[in-house]
Amino acid sequence: MISPNFLKPGDTIGIVSPAGKIKKEFILNAKDILISWGYKVEIGKNAANDFNYYAGTDEERADDLQKMLDDKKIKAILCSRGGYGCIRIIPKLNFKKFLKNPKWLIGFSDISILHSHINSNLSIKTIHSKMAINFPSSGVQDQTTEMIRHILQGGNYDIQTPANTYCKEGKVQATLIGGNLSVINCILSTKYSIDTTNKILLLEEVGENLHHLDRMMNHFYLSGKFNNLAGIVIGSFSEMKEKAPGFGKEAYAIISEYTSKLDIPVAFGFDIGHITNNNPVILGAEHILEVNNDICKLSLV
Repeated sequence: MISPNFLKPGDTIGIVSPAGKIKKEFILNAKDILISWGYKVEIGKNAANDFNYYAGTDEERADDLQKMLDDKKIKAILCSRGGYGCIRIIPKLNFKKFLKNPKWLIGFSDISILHSHINSNLSIKTIHSKMAINFPSSGVQDQTTEMIRHILQGGNYDIQTPANTYCKEGKVQATLIGGNLSVINCILSTKYSIDTTNKILLLEEVGENLHHLDRMMNHFYLSGKFNNLAGIVIGSFSEMKEKAPGFGKEAYAIISEYTSKLDIPVAFGFDIGHITNNNPVILGAEHILEVNNDICKLSLV
């Protein structure tokens, strides 16, 4: 995997809105924080646009992201928020100049489509983390936001969580890939689909119905994406719903029905996903996943 250059003081970070619309105040707040870290900031022309659900038309959102991908002076691209919309613009994007001058793409949720394509097809690392809309108020200390700065500067990390009954013990070193389950699921069998072979798969989700979760896990299983995995990291599955009364299982139990069949380490409960304490990780990078009776640990190599 190709690693974009880590950032130095004075480097420029771009902020774009490739999916849902966002209030400008969130973008400006993130800008202030990035400047306080010693970086210059360039905001996409259409980043605060309002077109129905989206931050501008498909063409406007794609144009903003394309300019950031192509511009050599931009060293990292922070997405303002997720929601929905990346699948509508990814066919419009050209990654030729990005391949010649890779830069860090930062975001999660709907941004998982971009992560999947950039990791699996372009072999370039990206950062799965909170976005501008999730940044704390300027001047407020927040550990997981500070971790983004730490990673951008080349810092290492390991993330730990207590083991639970759904975990499967083991230790493996492999490349971490993944993101939001429903977003990754919707691009299976397309040219943007995630490559899971010999990888550690990260999954997180928010606000899905439990029977939809079971359907998506079945789709992953039937599509062969669980074949030849090295390990699985299950993050936060928050605000899940039971639209079909009496479905009978909570989220982790549904997932475990599929992961328990696999002879690989599986860790449940990492603080990664749609929660305040959303730990950033580098997708496309080698990690060690270690799971035992007491603790699960994910460490950047």
